Amino acid sequence: MFRKIRSRLLHVFLFIIAGVSIVFSVAVLSLSHRYDKSPFITGKILTRHCVLSTLPLLTKLYNPYKPEIANLRPSDYLRKDDLKAYVRAEEFFINNENRKRYKKYYVNNEKIIRSHFEFNYQPFEEKRLHTLRDKFKLDHIIANAATEIQEMVLLRNWARSQFDRGVCHKMVDPFDALLLLNSKSGKKDCRKYPEEWTPGFYTPCHFYPLFFSQVMLAMGFQPRLVQISYTGYGGHGLTEVWSNQFKKWITMDADLNLHYERNGVPLNLNEVHNQRYETKPFNIKIVRSKQSSDREYEKPIDINEMIPYHTRFMIVDMRNDWMTNSYFRGHPKKSDYSSLIFVDTKLKTMFSFEPRIKPIFTFRPKTSNEDDFYWTINQTEILICTQDGKKDVLELAFNTVTPNFSNYEIILDDSIKSSIENSRFKWVLHKGVNKFSIRSGNKFGRKGIVSSLKVKL
Repeated sequence: MFRKIRSRLLHVFLFIIAGVSIVFSVAVLSLSHRYDKSPFITGKILTRHCVLSTLPLLTKLYNPYKPEIANLRPSDYLRKDDLKAYVRAEEFFINNENRKRYKKYYVNNEKIIRSHFEFNYQPFEEKRLHTLRDKFKLDHIIANAATEIQEMVLLRNWARSQFDRGVCHKMVDPFDALLLLNSKSGKKDCRKYPEEWTPGFYTPCHFYPLFFSQVMLAMGFQPRLVQISYTGYGGHGLTEVWSNQFKKWITMDADLNLHYERNGVPLNLNEVHNQRYETKPFNIKIVRSKQSSDREYEKPIDINEMIPYHTRFMIVDMRNDWMTNSYFRGHPKKSDYSSLIFVDTKLKTMFSFEPRIKPIFTFRPKTSNEDDFYWTINQTEILICTQDGKKDVLELAFNTVTPNFSNYEIILDDSIKSSIENSRFKWVLHKGVNKFSIRSGNKFGRKGIVSSLKVKL
């Protein structure tokens, strides 16, 4: 009896294995044909996906790693229930009842754009960041900068000048700019070997964006590692940095030491990508700095050659906390699923009868929503309580997403300054013109974007 049961179970097990093998083989052959990839590569990617897709489920049940998290807002931030009593400042003054009270008003209120995908920021408390800033006198490097963009370019120039592009560095985990600056070993002359012959070493367009990103983090900026590619496989690594000056993410190529501008405004990846749909000559230009001692890379770069590389682009890591949080290999925060690919719905593929551009075979997260890719930070949204109150008192509340939040700086009537660390403030009005402005600040001393109100009683 026992032998019969065991035999039946064995037959069932073999039947399941055979069924799974057939389904897997059919899936591999189908995907291989659709994406024009070899069955071996397709099978490898599909197997990798099956393994990685189980890890998020497992880490929800038990996550052995407890990451350090950067604070994004005050501890008393407004939750969903609190928000019911508040509206945005401009909506408050449009209300018919409030029009009678406040006949003249002006509102400059930032709107926070949020992504459906989580991004993890580098915590301020990482001591090595402060050592990097102090030991290499990064404040002195930007001392003569008049604007934020000038600070970014000066820091990019410094980062690019620290190493010869022909020298590859051995990979370290976690990535640590301070360690690499102090290290005299673990380097290799890449000019003697093709890049594919140097496993375990960073390529220049991987190394420089990472290195530049940690330099920016040490100075209180927020960078993210990105990648451009024509085919969707491999590509060139860059950095996008959030700019308070321009209220947007802007692209910085630390490897080639350049960025893109239109009418003096730096551009992000998508803005360069959209030039594909414009007629030549393109109305953007490359702003490039010196290539340190690497003469072979000093030759001019043609914008017409660079735009095709921006056909496909992605955020390589939805995090910049590499120095502090070292997740185990395969963890959802350290795998393919920590990336985010931007999908341009206007981009023609081979299925739209343009054979030159083929669809890419990948299971990485994707989005065609610009807000998911270009969320905003370092802003302050002003809300006003709608409950009945005194005519000469406005109950204000504030929202922000400011990595390593420190405090709000408030200015009343262009003169009275104060600092608060909570999300609520009672604004006592007086006869005449009342002015109110607020901005967030982070623990590095960087000030955020100003929102302001002006009301006349």
